Amino acid sequence: MEYSRLAEVYSRLEKTPGKLEKVDIIAGILRDCGTGELAGITGLLQGRVFPAWSNKEIGIATQLMIKTLAKNTGASERDINRSFKESGDLGLVAEEILSKKKQHSFNVKRLTVDKVFDNMRLLAGVEGKGSQQRKFDIIYEILVMASPLEAKYIVRTVLGDLRVGVAEGIVRDAIAKAFFGKLEGDDFREAVKAVEWAWFMRPDYGEVACIAREKGLKGLRGVKLEVGKPYMVLLSEKSPGLEEALKAYERPALEYKYDGARLCIHKDGNRMWFYTRRLEDVTEQFPEVREMVGKAVKAGSCILEGEMVGIGRDGRPLPFQFLSQRIKRKYDIEKVRREIPVRVNLFDIVYLEGRVLFDLPLGERWSRLKSVVRPVAGRFQLAEHIETRDLKKAEAFYQEALSKGHEGLIVKNLEASYQPG
Repeated sequence: MEYSRLAEVYSRLEKTPGKLEKVDIIAGILRDCGTGELAGITGLLQGRVFPAWSNKEIGIATQLMIKTLAKNTGASERDINRSFKESGDLGLVAEEILSKKKQHSFNVKRLTVDKVFDNMRLLAGVEGKGSQQRKFDIIYEILVMASPLEAKYIVRTVLGDLRVGVAEGIVRDAIAKAFFGKLEGDDFREAVKAVEWAWFMRPDYGEVACIAREKGLKGLRGVKLEVGKPYMVLLSEKSPGLEEALKAYERPALEYKYDGARLCIHKDGNRMWFYTRRLEDVTEQFPEVREMVGKAVKAGSCILEGEMVGIGRDGRPLPFQFLSQRIKRKYDIEKVRREIPVRVNLFDIVYLEGRVLFDLPLGERWSRLKSVVRPVAGRFQLAEHIETRDLKKAEAFYQEALSKGHEGLIVKNLEASYQPG
């Protein structure tokens, strides 16, 4: 598919405020594109060339993009910078200056979606000496082929600022409409749920769109949890108070609420992957967690969930902003490891030796978690946990959590199954 078609879709989306209209526009291009283009186009519609969970980044600074535009258009970098400061949108600046370009290349190939997608993905792998020049060349190659409208959206996509108002819910509904649009009423709503389920298990709408086209509803509903692949975790919601939370369940469990990062620990033999709630792959950032999992987890294949907190010299938890320094750090890992040690507090297990445990009640999952973990006190341990409906005991546990520097409590239902997302 020519990139001009996608650029026109971007333009329509940008001018369309209504969610339903946006769904129709996206569904149309998803139906029309080839099977080999589907994943790429679905990602590009969200301004992405990598899944949300990928560590790969395009990694282009604004000034390098300005330099590339200057060479392509003949405009000065000073003028481009001035226009950018005025509008705050370098994509719009690119469109304007290309529209005024006096000289145009002839016999230039038409830009395709595949070419744009491939070049943008190449950018993430360019590192080391001479990397800035190579990145410049990769961007320039597609910009020199681009029309003003195409350049607008290329620049925005590269800079991570697409501005067309396509939220994840719109993409979900558009996939359902594109491939199951003949269904009506409850049947269509079930199709939307099937798309959403697949996304919970594979948080990449490009992959989900391909499953929908190739394998239909059965394929979407059959997507399962896999070790090594991130998924959308179960989240909590705020309660008005401790008493109300206790009354909500027949069998409540109370655990400390830690001011840290949700950590999903995937283990398959000696291979391990660590993901945050936001699907960030932080495996390399926490080598000591790898060491602790190897020593403390008896299962050969499992997925555990917990909360990771930074620990101060006094043994008390550090505010999350300290831990976030480690999550974002890609270099000097050993240095920051010594400066900000971590503690992992485990509270759930969702996969064990080939079986997905979503259907088991929390009480049974908690028992299985305890059976596969040999805690390392103060480093890699089970979350502080009691099971009671007694308000006085719960309040004492709450005060204990606060006194130890934690945020409060989480109240859970021991009879509840696990609901991703």
